[in-house]
Amino acid sequence: MDDMRDQSLSLIRRGYDFTRWLRDDDPGPVTTRLMGRPATVIEGVEAARFFYTEPTLSRKGAAPPIPAMTLFGPGAIHSTDDDEHRHRKAQFVDLLDETAAFDVARRAGAEWDRRIAELGFVPDVFSMACEVLFTAVRDWAGVSADAVGVRRGTSQMVSMIDGFGSAGRRQLRAVKGRIGAQRWARAEIKRARKSGETETPLGTVASWTGPDGRPLPLSVAAVELLNVLRPTVAVAWFVAAAAESFVEWPEYRFAVKVRSVDPKAYAHELRRYYPFVPVLAARPRTAASFEGHEVPAGGRFVIDIWQHLNDPEIWTDPENFRPERFNDRVAGQYDLIPQGGGDKRDGHRCPGEDVAIELIEVFAVRLAEFDAIEGHGPSMRGNHSRMPPRPYRASLTL
Repeated sequence: MDDMRDQSLSLIRRGYDFTRWLRDDDPGPVTTRLMGRPATVIEGVEAARFFYTEPTLSRKGAAPPIPAMTLFGPGAIHSTDDDEHRHRKAQFVDLLDETAAFDVARRAGAEWDRRIAELGFVPDVFSMACEVLFTAVRDWAGVSADAVGVRRGTSQMVSMIDGFGSAGRRQLRAVKGRIGAQRWARAEIKRARKSGETETPLGTVASWTGPDGRPLPLSVAAVELLNVLRPTVAVAWFVAAAAESFVEWPEYRFAVKVRSVDPKAYAHELRRYYPFVPVLAARPRTAASFEGHEVPAGGRFVIDIWQHLNDPEIWTDPENFRPERFNDRVAGQYDLIPQGGGDKRDGHRCPGEDVAIELIEVFAVRLAEFDAIEGHGPSMRGNHSRMPPRPYRASLTL
């Protein structure tokens, strides 16, 4: 249906069901209004190619301002375009390379193993994964444990992530988490700049520049440091999804354990089946059109991530969890887009995607070693109204 009433509140209320409700079984682009401006929802491989390569599309001001501020932070790379985006993106890509992915994953695996050896069980997979991931990425980055402890830092990261799809208490917690995290991140950037630190990721971020060659403002550098740490903690949602998948389909736990399903294939299917966000938006700087649907300057093109990852024209049997689909299928730039599409260096694909995949593999392999996985639900796939989904609760015993 084409409905020109503003549907911003419907997006918050309906979450992952929003575009299916809006489409009303209409398979093509559908026009509505979001945040007071015309918006066209698009989906499909060619739509993704358009969304991630069309030069007139801007990310600045595309996301709702309050969630964007709490999740990404003011001045973050997510709201940049053109030369500035390419320059700053290159810095992220160079930092979060294959070596970084292996190092962060190695640290996370070692921290998980240490806690298992101490406890002998896992009372809650999600909560432990959050703390393990924060510990691993904090220590890898070179952030001082005196600057932020594990519990406080983890709580701040989780609140920022969990608040992005809400307008109530969760968003207030996100604001509080952002303010607190920004405070110690600024202090750490300032410390690294004063000492001339260069050998750590913290020192690298502290030395980042804008396209004019000048150092990033202190507050912006702090934002970007958090944009290295926070997405790493967000992988805990996929760890919770992995636990759910092993409860729902125990045969896949065994398949991962004996490697009849490649852990990387498992990571890809988890990201496809349990996407973190339902939609993403971009704003045309001049009037632009896709398949005859024109959006005026300042409006929005909205890519339907959920429908795209469940499109039977792209995925065989998309409603079923089938990690083996990736055993012999290479994930393309415009089909598997849970963390953005296109080229990682030049486009709007997450520069930390390789880190996320490596971490999911490490945790999937470790979860698969447990024969006793007790799920406490509800399903992350079944609750469509909450953004992000409420993490699946599971406990593990040796």
